[in-house]
Amino acid sequence: MIHPPRTVLVDRPDRSRARRGCSPRSPRGLSLIEILIALALGLFLLAGIIQVLASARAAYRLAEAQARTQENGRFAMQYLARELRPSRSGACRNIAHEEIDGTLNVLACSLLADVDNCTGDARIGTKEPLGYSPSATPGGAYDALTGLPALARTMVGKRWLRGDVLVSWGTFGEGFYTQNRTIEETTPAALQDVLNEPITFIDGTAAADIASAGLTAGALALITDCETTDLFAVSSTPSASLTTLPLDSTKNKALNQLQGSTLGVSKSIRARVFPFDFRVYFICCVNQKEGSLQVDANVGKCTTDPATYRPSLCRWSTSEADTQSLTMDVADLRVTFDGQDGAARFSEPASTVTGDKLWDRVHSARIELLVTSDDEVRTKNAPPSQAVRNSTRGLGQGLASDRRLYETFNTTVAIRSRAPWYASP
Repeated sequence: MIHPPRTVLVDRPDRSRARRGCSPRSPRGLSLIEILIALALGLFLLAGIIQVLASARAAYRLAEAQARTQENGRFAMQYLARELRPSRSGACRNIAHEEIDGTLNVLACSLLADVDNCTGDARIGTKEPLGYSPSATPGGAYDALTGLPALARTMVGKRWLRGDVLVSWGTFGEGFYTQNRTIEETTPAALQDVLNEPITFIDGTAAADIASAGLTAGALALITDCETTDLFAVSSTPSASLTTLPLDSTKNKALNQLQGSTLGVSKSIRARVFPFDFRVYFICCVNQKEGSLQVDANVGKCTTDPATYRPSLCRWSTSEADTQSLTMDVADLRVTFDGQDGAARFSEPASTVTGDKLWDRVHSARIELLVTSDDEVRTKNAPPSQAVRNSTRGLGQGLASDRRLYETFNTTVAIRSRAPWYASP
């Protein structure tokens, strides 16, 4: 059987290339729907990243505010505790002992409320107030501060914002030894000549150290031989460096008294001289942009314009004769004094202790501070009193709600001048 010849189909070159996709063709791009979907996904991811960054920034600001608040609170609390603990204590003996024995002679007119009648017979003792609970309006607390030295009453009253006022006074530092001196003269004229001689410090005492301790003209100083004590004002001297403490016989009459004087008759003395200071702590108002303390009616700006004006812990002292801000953003201060009135114990604010004349029975104080952040870091407004726990004195009450961070600090301080191991007056 004869088969027909097979037919072989041969593609044309151009058709073969067409089937293999080799012919020219325009590329296909993204559709509008695909672009919109890509944009939506990108925006979603970007929003998530922004949210994470915002949360991280808020957490950082909150942590930073907490760190600053705790640092300010610890500093203020430790500072006040250190200042109050030795209050009303002399160098060798406390004021209670001096008061019982009548061995403390005082002529420091700047400590007295009535400077015009400074006679040299003034006394300070355990009945001197250690604090006040003012009830006056801000910038006008003069009447509530009766009993403070006149200048302190004016300076503190003009700058007081809110809260209690804490007072501390006494010696500080290690003191400086005077040269040995024996007084054997008994005639008034000869004795007066000796008493009018300057107090010379022991050899090796540097004048710069004496000045740096606060013993400069106009400052207060206390000299004691651990038996009798004199508190006086350092009189002026033509010398630029204090190698001696010059006496002013017209003003420092306490040093010139024959009875009970450190420079007594027939005594060989090697007394020590200490700087003496009177300090008042309270809440004031500061312009945080300029660093200036506000006075009188401007004190209220801490309430009306808290963005610019911030509360601060302030100190007035006789050594500086002025007020200075110690640490910012301390919003409130409360002090409760504890003591023993006969068989009964008491825990009262300064106003009650003053009214009931219990200052000589006070042996400790509880200090409460409300410290705030300088900017608003919380997400919601809340009253500052929410941060206060276990305050019997209403710490933070009456302060307006805001988004600032608030923390409380408290401690109890034993007052050395009335500690149980000292004699009671």
